[in-house]
Amino acid sequence: MKKLIKFLADKRGNFAITFGLTIMPVMFLTGMAIDYSEMQRHRWRLQETADASALYATKQLEQAGRTENDLLGDAKNVVASDFDIEGDPEVDLDKKANRLTVTLHKFYQPTFLSIIDQAPIKIGVLAEVAYDEVFEGAKCFVSLSESGSGVLTLNGNSKIDAKKCGVHVNSDSSKAVDLNGSNTEIESESNCFVGGVDSGLGRIQPPPETSCAILPDPFNDYDLPTVGNCTYTDYKVNANRTVTLNPGVYCGGLSIGSGAQVTFSPGLYIIKNGAFKTTGSSHLEGEGVSFYFTGDDIAVNFSGGTTFHLVAMETGDMAGFIFFFDPNSDMTKSSEFSGNSNTYFEGLMYFGNRDLRINGSGEVNTGSPFSSIVANTITLNGSATLNFNIDAAHTDVPIPEELYEKSITAYLVR
Repeated sequence: MKKLIKFLADKRGNFAITFGLTIMPVMFLTGMAIDYSEMQRHRWRLQETADASALYATKQLEQAGRTENDLLGDAKNVVASDFDIEGDPEVDLDKKANRLTVTLHKFYQPTFLSIIDQAPIKIGVLAEVAYDEVFEGAKCFVSLSESGSGVLTLNGNSKIDAKKCGVHVNSDSSKAVDLNGSNTEIESESNCFVGGVDSGLGRIQPPPETSCAILPDPFNDYDLPTVGNCTYTDYKVNANRTVTLNPGVYCGGLSIGSGAQVTFSPGLYIIKNGAFKTTGSSHLEGEGVSFYFTGDDIAVNFSGGTTFHLVAMETGDMAGFIFFFDPNSDMTKSSEFSGNSNTYFEGLMYFGNRDLRINGSGEVNTGSPFSSIVANTITLNGSATLNFNIDAAHTDVPIPEELYEKSITAYLVR
């Protein structure tokens, strides 16, 4: 009994016991603090990367035709060079609000917290950038072909008059542009030729810029309209008829006979698996009309003597476009139309990677506040002066922003 009482009264070793009982919570709290500190360090680093990738991707919007997929690639490049994360960044572009967001995440494997749960902890951050756009340097005459001579050729006495917009030629050939005729000339706001001029350099004003970059097809990933069932098949307007046509899906193309007078009611005309062609001295008239071409054997073939007065739609999928060729459709056929003093169009003619020939005489498109052509190669024949213009203040037809050079000012908002 005396030994038991002596043992209970002995206080030696109390510190060791107390230390043993308290060290585990202390160590655990210390470990939690270390894990938390490490997670915060990863979060801050991740946020810096998200901010940098969002700002960089937004700046790339200065290039025409950039889509969310393009911007995602831009953000990935920044992330890959700066930080090791699990999974790809997420990019969301809101063009209406001028906002771009980049979301990044990674998994952190804790050291001490794994005692409770061995699953890695997901760390996520979001960077949001707002941006302002300034549009300038509109392009109204664009040859998309990136190689080959004579991708822009002026024959005879043809002229391009585009004092309020620019001419752009992508081909890197030393003979990309050819003014083949002593009276041919180009006068524009700017001439941006990636390659050189074969002949007629002195008749190009202002002189071509010495360093120009290739302009990617600005409408290659454009939102395309839905094509429904055929409304008409192999539709033809007979010669010398006066008719009014309505929007719809014209399968097999649309043919206008010689001397016909055709009025197009406002709306979208879809030309599927065929050409839009005219013969003789027919005349086409349409306000608020757009023509979308898709499928095989698509082309515009307006023969000599055809005149037209066409103004593009102000709203809808193809607003701003008179002609729009589906970039995913057959590209084998070229298009051709004639122009003279009775030819007028207000809007954009987009042929994509298809060749275009324009024949005619006289003053073409006089007075139009918005006229632009984008094609693979462009050849002008005859003695016509083609007047091109982009003046947003004097047209109700929306001008696609892809025709402009853009300056982007971006700033972080979150």
